[in-house]
Amino acid sequence: IFTVPGRGYRFAAAIGRPQAGAAPLPRAEPETGFTTHLPALAGPLIGRDEALAALGDCVDASPLVTLLGAAGMGKTRLAQALLHWRRAQYRQGVCFVALAPCTEPAAVVSAVVEALGLAQPAGADPLQALVQTLGGLEMLIALDNAEHLIDAVAAIAAAIVAGAPGVRLLVTSQIPLKLAAERRFRLAPLALAGDDTGLDAALGCGAVALFVDRAQALDRRFELTAANLPTVRLLCQRLDGCPLAIELAAARVPLLGLDRLLASLDQRLRLLRSADREAPLRQQTLHAAMSWSHGLLDPTEQIVFRRLSVFVGNAALAPLLQAVADPAPAPLDAYAVLDALGTLVERSLVMLVHDADEPDEAPRYRLLGTPQAYAHEQLAAAGEIEALQRRHAQALSRHWVAAGADLIAGTPGGEAWKRRVDPDVDDGLVALRWALDHDPLAALAMAPYLSRCMHARRSDSCLQLWEAVDPLLDNPAPDLAAQPLLLARAAAEAARYWIYKRQAHATVRAHQARAWAIQAGDAPTQYLALAELAWASGARGDKAALAEDVAALQALKDPAWPPFFEASACAYEPW
Repeated sequence: IFTVPGRGYRFAAAIGRPQAGAAPLPRAEPETGFTTHLPALAGPLIGRDEALAALGDCVDASPLVTLLGAAGMGKTRLAQALLHWRRAQYRQGVCFVALAPCTEPAAVVSAVVEALGLAQPAGADPLQALVQTLGGLEMLIALDNAEHLIDAVAAIAAAIVAGAPGVRLLVTSQIPLKLAAERRFRLAPLALAGDDTGLDAALGCGAVALFVDRAQALDRRFELTAANLPTVRLLCQRLDGCPLAIELAAARVPLLGLDRLLASLDQRLRLLRSADREAPLRQQTLHAAMSWSHGLLDPTEQIVFRRLSVFVGNAALAPLLQAVADPAPAPLDAYAVLDALGTLVERSLVMLVHDADEPDEAPRYRLLGTPQAYAHEQLAAAGEIEALQRRHAQALSRHWVAAGADLIAGTPGGEAWKRRVDPDVDDGLVALRWALDHDPLAALAMAPYLSRCMHARRSDSCLQLWEAVDPLLDNPAPDLAAQPLLLARAAAEAARYWIYKRQAHATVRAHQARAWAIQAGDAPTQYLALAELAWASGARGDKAALAEDVAALQALKDPAWPPFFEASACAYEPW
């Protein structure tokens, strides 16, 4: 063994070819039995009581359990806690094997042998000898950080499961082994406190409890109070309940204070770093943790990962594919994106989001805050930000126009429609801001349906939308003037929005909508515009204008239209 400056130790012995019929490995320390190689727990395991119990049940039920989770989620600490808890349950005890220092597949068996305290005879087949040694034993072995040598670990795990029935294996990894005997246990983020959670209940939530514990370890004066609870709660939410991120953030409290820390989270990759000399390098900063995960992706997966950062919320599959995939005949088509997306989900870099109220709905896809920050950094380094912003805006515009068609057709009903498209609002607003500067046609196309979704739920955002979009309807540019139906729909929805706030302005927009709808030959949009005019006439007390508007409405109405039009008009009927 010799020292590699800045890295550690390295084996320098010559490697011999394995021989058939390897003998079992002798104990290096026969008088003490197998070593545990298990580090002492660094403080209590906070917020993981249920996960620890559930993981123990999985280990009892299966000879091979893979503990899965994103970087910094606390897989190693949970595995170590389980080994400490179970060390007396197995006749030969437990053993913890750290695989992060291993750089070559051949080193994995040696790491297991060394951790167990075994001596390897010259010329033996290492894996076969290891399996023979373990064959009659009862013990729990944890193989920690397997993701960078997953094929080698899978081969070793398969051999041990087949040849050592008394041995239980717990593997921590960002990706599964994909073995028939494997049982997967995905570690979720720490529990977050809700916006209405009180002080005592918040301390029972794992994320808040961990933040408070780590902050108090560095500053004994820190305490959670009713005054600072909203900030701590929001910090934990912004950090997605990730234990590593929460610990690193808490370490900055004495220096920055809570409010400055919260305001600085946009720079979390540079801000959050550890002063713990004993922590592995990959866990000393959020940037290092993400670099470790990112380095394990193949080139296609890295491209998809960085391009996903253009989405600010959770994305439906259709706009995601439109934004991320390259136009034909480029090799990164929709099918290649789907394959890469599956790997990113397996590695916990992308989260699947399911609608609890609509279990049959397709899942959506989301980057958590820290992976998104790192992915956006990579997107900038690749020089793709401008291109992806354009793709994102175009994809979201098409998505909202298609959603509007569903609303008009009446599938699903209005409230169900709002619940379905509400997750797309944040991305829609980002796309709208881009389109206002670069593609006004796209902005006018999506604005009416964004407004419909936000009108009663996000009044401030809806007001900002129309303050930005409404000026496009004044003396529209030639490319807009050539789209009278698009202008008519936008003006009709603007009139609907302004009717209670700026009635005179709403009347102007309704007259514009009617004129553009007549130019486009679109009777349903004329009907919507007339409904706004009738409402305004009734509100002014102009009976003659009201009678004229009502007569025009009745003459125009077609029973074959979808119920959307009558429902939209009836909401404002003054007669």
